[in-house]
Amino acid sequence: MNNKTQFTKDQLTEWAEDCRMLAQCAVDARPDDVAAAKNLALAEIVLAVLTVKPFMYGIEDCDGMAYFAEHCVSSNPAHLSDELQTADDESGEGAKVIPLYRLPEIN
Repeated sequence: MNNKTQFTKDQLTEWAEDCRMLAQCAVDARPDDVAAAKNLALAEIVLAVLTVKPFMYGIEDCDGMAYFAEHCVSSNPAHLSDELQTADDESGEGAKVIPLYRLPEIN
C-alpha cells in the first residue's frame, strides 16, 4: 500500500507561490537572514520548474525510451502525432508524443 500523498501540478504551483511570497516578506523584513534568502531562491526555482513551457516535443517508444528518426522532434506536437499515425512499421505501436523541457538556468 502506498501512503504517499499525491498533489496536482496546480496545487504544487499554488503552494510554491505562497512560499515565495512568504519568503520575500521575510527577506524584506530581515535582509541579512540567509535562511530566508535560501527559502526565496528555492521557491523561485520550484516555480520556474513547475511553470516552464515545453522546449519541444519528442517521441517515446513503447519501452519508455527516446525514439530517434528523421522526424522525431518538433515544436508542434501535432506534427509528431501525424508522424506516428503514418508510420509504416510496427515500431510506432505504443509510441507517444511527450513534451521535452529545458531546465531553467540558476544564477
